[in-house]
Amino acid sequence: MTLYGRNIATVEYALTDDTKRLLEERECFVDESLTQEATAIWLVPASETVRYGTRLRFRRLPSMWYEDRDRTREATNVPGVFLDAGESSAPAETLKVTGDATLYLAWRPPHYEGIAVS
Repeated sequence: MTLYGRNIATVEYALTDDTKRLLEERECFVDESLTQEATAIWLVPASETVRYGTRLRFRRLPSMWYEDRDRTREATNVPGVFLDAGESSAPAETLKVTGDATLYLAWRPPHYEGIAVS
């Protein structure tokens, strides 16, 4: 008799602390015309079940938009995922799944020459 095993892991997604703060401080939208509000439900993909050893690749997600000083501004998604809500490590663009995990996504307002536009 030959037995085959398959280990399964659940990958969940959440927002980083900075992105949660951005959503609390501003009314954000999924479109540049500011008609459809961006919520955590829209920004966070559904959890997924994968096999151990699966390599996930993370691409840039759509931008979100907000109004500031009578101008429409774009907050862009950081390509990749963070391993903690505080963004203490560099974002990973690929990740090999070795167990259940929560991965954190981030959006940032525009920066010009190191100066954040707020």
